[in-house]
Amino acid sequence: LMLTLLAGMTIVILLLAGFLSIAGAQPDPDKPPFAGVLLDAEPGQELNLVTPLNTDVLGPEWRPIFREDFESPNWEVKWDVNLDFSAAGYKWGTRSVPNSLDPQSTAVAWAIGGGPNGSGLDPLAPSYPVGVNSWLVAGPLDLSGAKDALIDLDLFYEASGGDPFTVAVSEDRFQFTPQFTVNEDVNKGDGQWAQKTVSLASFIGKPQIWIAFTFESGNSTSKLGALMDNVSVWLEGAPGPYLPITSY
Repeated sequence: LMLTLLAGMTIVILLLAGFLSIAGAQPDPDKPPFAGVLLDAEPGQELNLVTPLNTDVLGPEWRPIFREDFESPNWEVKWDVNLDFSAAGYKWGTRSVPNSLDPQSTAVAWAIGGGPNGSGLDPLAPSYPVGVNSWLVAGPLDLSGAKDALIDLDLFYEASGGDPFTVAVSEDRFQFTPQFTVNEDVNKGDGQWAQKTVSLASFIGKPQIWIAFTFESGNSTSKLGALMDNVSVWLEGAPGPYLPITSY
């Protein structure tokens, strides 16, 4: 009888401990789902750039698994996170800014155009503040059946030194490794639109990745910062499905 009681108490304790462990592991809805850690960022380097994408000459095995032109008023539903990882109050938002690479475009994403402080900014009187750390993240995307993969986007970058725009990739939605970083205007003057195509060769075969587009500022200046348009991810080979994350 004593052994039976001890066994019963042990089972109850284990079940209670398991319940507490599960309860304690639930995400805090007031905190972001990941810390947004950039690894090995190298200021001023344009990493993993390849020839700008020309879909007219791609073979039949190439196809897009993610596309965003920011034209829809509900564009945010395609994205995993739209967060500001600082106290500055600036997030990615959309604006009617001309894209010289795409005359049909009526909206682009602006790294400081959203959030409580950014939503009222006017791109015709550009000025970004100190302390911006805005992130826009897509995923998870499945590269397990791919032979090759690319990120393509139109980028307008106009910023001071030390204020980078970065395209980074993560396999765990926590730590992101930069694949492309631009820091300070190349022509030291007004920015201009340019097509950027970034290789994802390092992540071929991965069952899930997340792609982050970030802008950080350590200075304050009368410039636009970073804008982007026509973001797409292309695979060569049989692609896996795009798996959108339900909002936490």
